[in-house]
Amino acid sequence: MSAGGLRGRDAILAGPIGSTLVSLAWPLIATALLGDCQNFISFFWIGRLNGTAGLATLSVMAPVITVLSLIAGTANTGVQLLTARKTGERDGEAIPIMINGTYLAASWAIAVSIVGLVLLGPITEQLAGKLEIAHNLRSYLIPWFVFYVFPVVSGVAVFAVNGTGWTRFGLIQNVVSIGLLFILMPTFVGLFGLGIAGVALSDGVSDALLFGLACYALYRFRGDLGLGKWQRSDWKLSFKWWRAIVSVGLYYQLARAMDVIGQLVLVRVIMESGKAAIAGWGVMMQLIIFTTGPLSCIGSAMGIMIAQNVGAGNEPRAVACLRRGVMYLFGLGVLLFLLATFFSEPAFRIFTDDEATIASARATIDLVKWVFPSVMTSSALLRAYTAVSPNKLGNMLSIACGCVVIAIASVWPGTPVQRVGAAWITGSYLRLTVLIIAYPWSFKRAIRNAIASRQL
Repeated sequence: MSAGGLRGRDAILAGPIGSTLVSLAWPLIATALLGDCQNFISFFWIGRLNGTAGLATLSVMAPVITVLSLIAGTANTGVQLLTARKTGERDGEAIPIMINGTYLAASWAIAVSIVGLVLLGPITEQLAGKLEIAHNLRSYLIPWFVFYVFPVVSGVAVFAVNGTGWTRFGLIQNVVSIGLLFILMPTFVGLFGLGIAGVALSDGVSDALLFGLACYALYRFRGDLGLGKWQRSDWKLSFKWWRAIVSVGLYYQLARAMDVIGQLVLVRVIMESGKAAIAGWGVMMQLIIFTTGPLSCIGSAMGIMIAQNVGAGNEPRAVACLRRGVMYLFGLGVLLFLLATFFSEPAFRIFTDDEATIASARATIDLVKWVFPSVMTSSALLRAYTAVSPNKLGNMLSIACGCVVIAIASVWPGTPVQRVGAAWITGSYLRLTVLIIAYPWSFKRAIRNAIASRQL
């Protein structure tokens, strides 16, 4: 039995937990890293072929894309975890969940595209502000809105495949995507002279092709994935599944959105110390995101394992998966703490030689590093709880802890760095504490309720 591949379900339900978790997680980690490489490729080509105006346009679009991704992530998370449960249960409902998840995501994306194209002028004006990039931004937004549906539905398809246990598919898809970008981007931007519009166009065409690849894989390997036969009735629009998908994904995404809001507030606090401080914060966060983002995929792999075992009615194994995943992520949090203690300054120098920026980054990381064990562990718990049920309690507690971070950063005495450190450390360990307290209700009882409802 081999996890992460086409027959990953067998290993997820009966293989050694530790090695299975690693086998599921490493393709997700590699996929996340390759996703960062795709962004790098986009910035590289547009910087070379379109200059400063092109880079400014992509930078302005970054927060917009982040917000839309958080909203679209509701369908991704819901489809992945429901697919995992149904794959473990093998009741034939995984396919209609995937299809209706695609309908839901496509409806959202089409609505965004229509509103965006109708209000293109005001949107361009607001995003461009006083920067002289309005023409570039308009050129970028038109093809971006036209093709927006494809990255959204492609994301749902990949999350659905991951939910079956075939996590290596996302890695395959990202390798194909990078290959396409290497071909399409210089072709559209340089050869055809489309400039910044060529970036959006190449991304859109690539996502359309990748969506087709994901659909083919789901159909072609449906037997190996344990999905059963595709039936005409599976294509029926079902608002029952829409509600189920949203109920699973919404609260988890709201908790993630609260984290983003908290980070924005912390940035504003750091800005009070001047340009070097905010530059140091940016360098530090790049390193934190580059390390914690991919490593948190272990939590996603753990969630898939838990959901499939809950679907199969195996409560003891689901609990064991949680314990192993939390142990791994807590250990990685401690490792990140040690790396930040002894190796942060050489890492900062990769990005800058400015001593003031490096000093600011070091002063901030000396406080922030204490959050790594709690952040990694609480993230795993939140994902695990959501794998079993909509987890309203756990996610609402997480949102409340995000509010505490904002409050402390706003009123705590001391320098901006001290305020940020106090807020982040207090909020992260408070979140870990309340999630541990919620374990009997958000995980143990939720598993029993899920198994009992399946047996009725």
